[in-house]
Amino acid sequence: MNYQEAMQFVRAADALGCTPGLSRVAELLDRLDNPQNKLRCIHIAGTNGKGSTAVMLAAVLQAAGYRTGLYTTPHLVSYRERIRVDSGEISEEDFCCAAEIVAHAAEGMLETPSEFERFTPMAFVHFLRKKCDIVVIETGMGGRLDATNVISYPELNVITHIALDHMEYLGDTIVQIAGEKAGIITPDTDVVLMKQSAEAEQVIRARCESLQGVRLHITEPEQMKVREHSLAGIRFDYRVRENLFVSMAGSYQQSNVMTALDALDVLKRKGWKIPEEAVREGLAGVHWPARFEILCEHPLVLLDGAHNTDGMRALTDTLKTLLPDKKPVIVMGVLADKEYTEMLRMLLPLAGMLIAAEPDQIRALSAEKLAEAAEKCAAQLRADNAVSEHAEEKADIPVLYGGPVCESLQLACRKCPPDGVICIVGSLYQAGVARKFFAGYDADDSAGE
Repeated sequence: MNYQEAMQFVRAADALGCTPGLSRVAELLDRLDNPQNKLRCIHIAGTNGKGSTAVMLAAVLQAAGYRTGLYTTPHLVSYRERIRVDSGEISEEDFCCAAEIVAHAAEGMLETPSEFERFTPMAFVHFLRKKCDIVVIETGMGGRLDATNVISYPELNVITHIALDHMEYLGDTIVQIAGEKAGIITPDTDVVLMKQSAEAEQVIRARCESLQGVRLHITEPEQMKVREHSLAGIRFDYRVRENLFVSMAGSYQQSNVMTALDALDVLKRKGWKIPEEAVREGLAGVHWPARFEILCEHPLVLLDGAHNTDGMRALTDTLKTLLPDKKPVIVMGVLADKEYTEMLRMLLPLAGMLIAAEPDQIRALSAEKLAEAAEKCAAQLRADNAVSEHAEEKADIPVLYGGPVCESLQLACRKCPPDGVICIVGSLYQAGVARKFFAGYDADDSAGE
């Protein structure tokens, strides 16, 4: 099987969409002799923050000398980004090998596994073939019925921030969504929970108490002291540790790094050898694309994958903290099933201009509809500010149609002065295009208007 054939196998079931249930992936893994149960896995669920927490854990474990697997979704450019060993993405050769093994096992199945149900076993097969000491697994969506929820004896369960997203599949309340995330918890294991709303925490506690031998650990934000916060990252103290640095700048990374540190402490108590030097080295060197990532410095170009209201709230907090005197040119593209009106309400007060983009994805909201929604939000903001006592709040916010992501980025570069800021937000599906665009960007080729 060559790489094109391997990709055809993975994507052949794309048209099936998302059909909840574990029967297909369980049967497929059983045909593969359940590789997931021969690995020591950290299983992470959550609405936001699970990818960042996963990559922090993997970075520290790798620094501690462990051969570390990492499975995340979605990818930005290539499917191979999703499966990593010691921070290196799976090679085309290994990708083909894993696909061929899984394709052979899937022959004769009465129910066809979905794309994610094919890809997840490929990850487990690859991690086992590479003899990983430990593997960090991020759920795709939800938890209870997610294709990754097939690990019988996880080394550790982690649950990050829970918020409203994917409501058509997970429920339209925090309680319902928390119940889905809690579905990854298994008996006789440790659970690290990011401190959050009382209603979400109550659901997680109830799940833990209903199972035998579950030990729940909750982060303590009051133990976090930020020493310095800049575009380079966050220097902080947490619990007994002092003067740590994480090279991820988003304000929301404070919660994620607390979760990662508490998870590492649980692993240490279970016998994993994780020196403090490895903790510091791993966090200081960690990198996770599209999470308040700097793509260019002149002008300053920021890329953030905020794609729901909770993520947008976290992003706007970061912009207020790190760039309080700037009014960025916002390039925004979203999927149609997101709460984009509410996201616009949060983002527009900080914007100098908004350019409506359209990600190259079947579920994308058209740039025309996004621009129309942004115009309505801007008009309402102007009306609200008309009676404001603060003159600076009365500035108009231009909304421009950008169209495809590349054209929107070109427009942003023309509109933004060299000392200005461009912020690209709304969907991870446009992140890969943005990273490629600015990888070859020359500020001298674009003059601010």
